[in-house]
Amino acid sequence: MSKPLSETQIEHLHEFCDKHYVPYYDLQVELVDHLASAIERRLENEPHITFEQALNDTYKEFGISGFSGVCMAREKELIRKYRRMLWSYVVQFFKLPKIILTIALSALLFLLFRSTEKDYIVIVFYLLSIVAFMILYFVHIYPMHLKIKPKENKKLLIVKALNKMQAEITSAPIALFNLAFLFNENVPKTFILWIELAIAIFISISVIVIVAFLVYLPKKIKQHFEEQFSQLVKA
Repeated sequence: MSKPLSETQIEHLHEFCDKHYVPYYDLQVELVDHLASAIERRLENEPHITFEQALNDTYKEFGISGFSGVCMAREKELIRKYRRMLWSYVVQFFKLPKIILTIALSALLFLLFRSTEKDYIVIVFYLLSIVAFMILYFVHIYPMHLKIKPKENKKLLIVKALNKMQAEITSAPIALFNLAFLFNENVPKTFILWIELAIAIFISISVIVIVAFLVYLPKKIKQHFEEQFSQLVKA
């Protein structure tokens, strides 16, 4: 059997990864595990070589790009994983019993459109509410309740992937502002009813997606982090 590496050597591998542009602790753990296994096998087969020689030879196997290719691939993999997790959650709102909530929200919005002659006011109010929520979210809710706060302020690739996805959804209110201009005097009255219904459903779905992006997903990622890296969780 190969002799396991010492704690000092394992720590050196973490420093090696950090020096070679992998500052994310969670990715370092994966790379260190791979490097350690390869080095242990190399030292067992060639006991005359040093630890540093085995490390450098193993690193060369990653090619000219070094760890950067692994880092990019892992980030894309995490984003794909989180997207699947997110849309799996969203789909639940189109199945019983949660579809009842989706229908109820759509019906409420539709009734609001029907009860006013100035439909764009409902849309503008919705957009302002989303903006207000996002301000509250990023100022208080996320940093206080959902943000991962590892010991020693270690950087995490899972946080970078999450922040990329959150940046996408924060641009939604700006895009949705165009909905307010759908309601004008040029729209035939015969189409108003169907437009109101479509937008009511669209707004309901957007609310579900925003909550999934900003609340559900960060909560699940934080849970996974605390399970996988319990040693880094602040007491």
